[in-house]
Amino acid sequence: MKHIKLFENFEDKESEENIKMSQADFDNMDFDSKKSLLQDTYPSLEFGDMTEDEFDEYFDITEAVRVGHGPEIKFGKYTGHIIKHKYGNGRVALEMIGSAGSKYEGEPIVVASVNIPHEKLAADEVVIKNYSENEGILDVLVKAKIISAPIRETEKEGFPICKLLI
Repeated sequence: MKHIKLFENFEDKESEENIKMSQADFDNMDFDSKKSLLQDTYPSLEFGDMTEDEFDEYFDITEAVRVGHGPEIKFGKYTGHIIKHKYGNGRVALEMIGSAGSKYEGEPIVVASVNIPHEKLAADEVVIKNYSENEGILDVLVKAKIISAPIRETEKEGFPICKLLI
């Protein structure tokens, strides 16, 4: 999967890895315009006969916030901001991006959520990945009032489900 960030009003973060555009503007583009934009930005990409569904599965298109905006948290040795975007199926995704001035400024640090398509969730609920390299992220997000304490767990996996507070 190719991870592409869309930035709006982000003059100080030039990179060939990013496109200066809001998520809403990108989402409102027709499929051919999206392909054309990505091919112009990433000439090595080859789409061939890729369908729109295959396109959506292959690319993780997310909107990033300006460094310094969004709730700032400390997780392990990292300081960053939480951005909210959506998985391909429309569910909420939470990602930590390195804070301005930090060694990891603007870089993805951790994806705090996990997408469990078979789990029934309300629009304001999110499943948190609180194991492996993410161990402890649940407590950090609850203390920062980004999510509620767990309200239940996923049926099969036992992952915490929380209410989104941002």
